[in-house]
Amino acid sequence: MTGQVGWCLQRKGGVSRQVRDSTHLGCFLQYIQEFVSATPNVHHWIMGNERNMGLEAKGFPGGRIAASRYASVYRAARAEIRRIGGHQNDIVMIGSIAPGDGNAPRWYDGDAYLDLVLSNLKKNEVDGISIHAYGGWPQADPQVSMNIFRPTYTKTLAVIDRKGFRNTPVWITEFSSHSDAPREGGSARFITDAVKDVRQWSWGGNHPISGMVWFVWDHPGFVSESINRFPKVKSAFTTLANHTYSPTVHMLYFFPPKHSSSWTN
Repeated sequence: MTGQVGWCLQRKGGVSRQVRDSTHLGCFLQYIQEFVSATPNVHHWIMGNERNMGLEAKGFPGGRIAASRYASVYRAARAEIRRIGGHQNDIVMIGSIAPGDGNAPRWYDGDAYLDLVLSNLKKNEVDGISIHAYGGWPQADPQVSMNIFRPTYTKTLAVIDRKGFRNTPVWITEFSSHSDAPREGGSARFITDAVKDVRQWSWGGNHPISGMVWFVWDHPGFVSESINRFPKVKSAFTTLANHTYSPTVHMLYFFPPKHSSSWTN
């Protein structure tokens, strides 16, 4: 897409074309309609990413997306997806905030931003919520990373519950710790501790987490988090993934129900 706030041309096959009403929203919804129609086997969608960071809002004045504006776009995008044949029951998730306070690079506190988004939506308009939680650089004591990770996801869940979305499914769609050769064992331990911690939380009568995704598989811009570059880290995740219903999926961990016999330790 090209253009500025208020108008939009969609480029397809090297040719610019006017779509719908030429607004950014109209262009976005047209893109969704075409993309979703072309992916009949995908039924989970995340709308946006870390809108409380200016880097993620380059098309908006000052790099800021108002929470009320995001909520209206989410509502329209969800409706667009669900009117497409074969996607009527798709899960459309609110994209995660960047966890942390309102200091740079964030322009607004993450949990406070999510609070405002949920204030602009009804429970029956939200299929799921995406959240992020990280462990930082692993230290000699693996508990240090857990002391960063656990408060992050539990604080965000507290906001979700307080806003009345206690029964809305939540996924941790980004979690990781940084790694390098000397600290690879610490990252491997973090994966094990983090997944077991979330399992215990979810089975303890709290707002359960439906699944977790490691960020990232392999990317030159995120070398220290690229799980494919660290055999010990990759092996730890694979071992955990083998406890799920999808043992061939290394990057996506879904929690089995509490009564499942999938867990043996």
